[in-house]
Amino acid sequence: MPSWRAALRLLSSARRRARSLIVMPVILAVLGCAPMAPSQVTETPSIPADVMTAALAFRAQFGLRSDPAWVEAVEHDPDASARAFGVRLLPAELADLEARARNANAVVPVVQAYGLQHVDVYGGSYIDQEHGGQVVVLVTDEPASHIAALAQQLHPSANWTVRQVAFSQAMLEALHERINADIPWFEANGIALGSVATDVPGNQVELVFFASDPFGGDRIREHLGAGRMLNLVLDRNVVARLPRGSLRGRVVSSSGSSVADLLINAIGDIGKAEPDGGIAYGTDTDGIFLIPSLPAMTWEVQALIGVPGADWRVLGTTRVAVGGNATSVVIINVP
Repeated sequence: MPSWRAALRLLSSARRRARSLIVMPVILAVLGCAPMAPSQVTETPSIPADVMTAALAFRAQFGLRSDPAWVEAVEHDPDASARAFGVRLLPAELADLEARARNANAVVPVVQAYGLQHVDVYGGSYIDQEHGGQVVVLVTDEPASHIAALAQQLHPSANWTVRQVAFSQAMLEALHERINADIPWFEANGIALGSVATDVPGNQVELVFFASDPFGGDRIREHLGAGRMLNLVLDRNVVARLPRGSLRGRVVSSSGSSVADLLINAIGDIGKAEPDGGIAYGTDTDGIFLIPSLPAMTWEVQALIGVPGADWRVLGTTRVAVGGNATSVVIINVP
């Protein structure tokens, strides 16, 4: 999978609360870093509001300096570039991202192997992007023995830590799977599931739901009996109550050939909805893409290409109705 697609998946995870285990090396390049001062800065016109908003959100999420004055200075620094992540960063920031990626690539495999050897106490691991890209290992018992064991396997300069939590990753995953298997119970009780996600940093399973019954949440807790392991979020958005379908498509050029490595963006007619999870998708080598979960409604589906030093450009678009519990098929034609 191209690196840009992995980066987009991580960026879009900010829109969905970033609740899954973050361990894949391919996404580790998108980490926060300590900024260095831009080269000579002079007074320049204010940058567009959308550029400022995107830069502030990106920098805040990944632990970068994010005040408007700094963002504007970097935007006008001739040495800064937006080519890597769509937000202008200084050379020193990009270099620091690479250093963080090297740290994570070295630490994560060791941590994962260690977790497989201690399944009963391993709570998962994640990258703390707001604190220097530190690898955080979660355990359910006293951290000291795990720190000592991991220190023997990791380089002294590696950036990692161990934190104690209440529940193991195996327990969280078991609850997640149970909720998925209990969908008939939710439907029978008039409760619509918006999403279910394993929140590794929060050491919980988050369940977003809608119920007109004000005691719907209480009934869920009583049924699952998960206590503090379960985080219930009531979503009054109508989209959360819609059935889900999927969308399979192909991007074809005017010559009839498949077009690979394009970003696929979907915008729903109701509230400009996004695909479940807000994840970005792309075409494979055969120009094919699959969006596995979409609320049932009409969608505008776009095929976009990245322009070096600029934003994404729409190459082609089409509209398609997605039904519940069904897979819709679409073809997007591009020049």
